[in-house]
Amino acid sequence: MAIGNFDGNPGDLLAGSGNWQGLTGSVGANGLQYASFSSPAYGVRALAIDLRNAINSGYNTVSALVYHFLGTSSNNQANPHVASYLSAVEQGSGLSGSVTASNVPALVQGIIKGEGTTVSSSDLSQGLGMAGFGMTTSQSALAGAVNTSIGDFNTGLNFLGQHPMQGLGMIGRNILSGVTDPSASIANFNVGAVTIGQATADTASQAGSAVSGIGASVSSFLTSISSQALWVRIAFLVVGILLFSAAIFAFLRTNTVQTVASAT
Repeated sequence: MAIGNFDGNPGDLLAGSGNWQGLTGSVGANGLQYASFSSPAYGVRALAIDLRNAINSGYNTVSALVYHFLGTSSNNQANPHVASYLSAVEQGSGLSGSVTASNVPALVQGIIKGEGTTVSSSDLSQGLGMAGFGMTTSQSALAGAVNTSIGDFNTGLNFLGQHPMQGLGMIGRNILSGVTDPSASIANFNVGAVTIGQATADTASQAGSAVSGIGASVSSFLTSISSQALWVRIAFLVVGILLFSAAIFAFLRTNTVQTVASAT
């Protein structure tokens, strides 16, 4: 059994690697001294902070991070043990190439896989939370997708304001595509529903059933639209566009009123 499974140190951090919270001493194995923690959650916390510090110090690719973590160099990459460890980290984290501090939660899971240790989901979540990474991998992915969508929406609004005719033309083409091929829209929705579903599973206590119910209702609604005649689909789209336009108008009007009020 891997040493990290009984010393509260799933990342197999060496003793002396840091004055970590929850540190209780050290355990010797294979001629090395490993840090020992009062619980695996503290071991996860230490591993997450250690990885974040390394990334911030310039080890910002998975391979560079692994070589640094193992205390070796790229010159040793032909070593089968190093190559196997790197492969396990990439598989466990789902990452390769460049990484940032936001990838630490996934990298923690990759290192744990590379070390051959295990940790419960509760200890993993608690340790990442104590290290400042409060969201799970799927929640981070969902948050990133939402932020990207918001950014794309703002970019679209700016483009529409600067190039109204081109913007309207693009909107028209997208609407026509949705009308002529509703199955593609449903497929895209289902992909998004899977991501939302995974994040919901990670936060079941945070109104997961409500999100699931909304997703099922919207999916059913889209499916029902796709089975209707073309003119019915167009009617639904026109109503949706009008409602969406009204929402944008109300938003812009509210912000305009607030800006005028603050200026006075």
